[in-house]
Amino acid sequence: MRVLLDSCVWGGAVAALREAGHDVEWTGSWPADPGDERILEHVRATARILVTLDEDFGELAIVRGLPHFGIVRLVNLSSPKQGAICIEVLARFAARAPTNGDYHCGSRPDSYSSRRRIARGSTFGIVRRHASPETALRCVTRRAIVKAVVYRQYGPPDVLRLEEVDKPVPADDDILVKVRATTVAAGDWRMRKADPFAARLYNGLFRPRKVTILGFELAGEIEAIGKDVRRFKNGDRVFAFTGFGFGAHAQYRCLRESGKITKVGLVAHKPTNMSFEQAAAVPVGGLTAQAFLRKAGIRADDQVLIYGASGSVGTFGVQLAKHFGGRVTGVCSTANVALVESLGAHDVIDYTKDDFAKRGRSYDVVFDAVGRASAARCKRALRRGGRFVSVEGSAKLRADDLDTLKALIEAGKLTSVIDRKYPLEQIADAHLYVERGHKKGNVIVTVPHDDRGQSA
Repeated sequence: MRVLLDSCVWGGAVAALREAGHDVEWTGSWPADPGDERILEHVRATARILVTLDEDFGELAIVRGLPHFGIVRLVNLSSPKQGAICIEVLARFAARAPTNGDYHCGSRPDSYSSRRRIARGSTFGIVRRHASPETALRCVTRRAIVKAVVYRQYGPPDVLRLEEVDKPVPADDDILVKVRATTVAAGDWRMRKADPFAARLYNGLFRPRKVTILGFELAGEIEAIGKDVRRFKNGDRVFAFTGFGFGAHAQYRCLRESGKITKVGLVAHKPTNMSFEQAAAVPVGGLTAQAFLRKAGIRADDQVLIYGASGSVGTFGVQLAKHFGGRVTGVCSTANVALVESLGAHDVIDYTKDDFAKRGRSYDVVFDAVGRASAARCKRALRRGGRFVSVEGSAKLRADDLDTLKALIEAGKLTSVIDRKYPLEQIADAHLYVERGHKKGNVIVTVPHDDRGQSA
């Protein structure tokens, strides 16, 4: 293999690599300016690996786009022994013909630029200072790369980019899910657009920091599990709410088996009678409707009005309210009347023709499932002692809520409504459609993988 060594790499590196059978060129005679075009052209034409102690050279090589080789940095190595360990690792590793990448040998860099580079994922492995050659060789392996939709600034749908990112690695209490389907929900476009402004207080005032991959819900299959996981095994098909860590708009997502729900989400076995696409549409809408109806204290024979009955939360709200024994009135537009009736509503009000607050009817529960109706208007439609709830408020989830929805689905009591489907590479179009505010039920995003997989 053709290997270039920066001029400040010890001479022992040359001997170690040549002994391993590599064609080595030392850069000691190159121009002093690492940005010289002659160097870059030479690297482009001849190299598969660059070994350097000069972070500026390595950074420039990444920035200038050298797509066919890896960079190995020997950083913070202050003794020949440490250097010899990394050179041995490099010699052994180079023989494995790495492809594109940026490999990092040595202790974690101290400089700000190096920490920033590692944080954004351009370095592939870190070998600790006193690691043995065997340990170091295991560390310096090319990262597995997967696809995800990333956004690095707030704005319209075109800020979304399909990029290559590190494949997540499950912790001891995590499962690694190969995502087959996800959705675009209102929370996704609001976070992307930073609307309301409070989204910036959570995710970064000037640009996204905490969350750069959106997506609240997913369905897929487990590829790996941590050693402490008990409820799941490899190959299990699951569906999940990801919590406020988002991250479902990717080929893979690690999920905690259990924990604080708003932070780590909820995961359960996928209903056996649903496809991945159908199951991915359940968690956000189903859990939200379930939690708010529980908060309202819905009882058998309650008169229940659901405003926004054709949306993701509303379609599940109609079905769940009926399951709990309520007599359901749905409010929606003309185009969605038939849909809401098909879900089991006893009465449907077309808000373009009639105002539910002026009909003279009163309800035990009024549930605003889209957060667009004024509280005063909704409360005028309540009976004495009636309860008003809105998705603009809050409601607590329980650890078994997703399992409860699964049981209802498998009993034929609950189904998901799918409006449109988009492939992952067209997710910007999905965001644009959802942001317009007229979707019926859910908008699905299918996630491709190299393997053919199964759709159910």
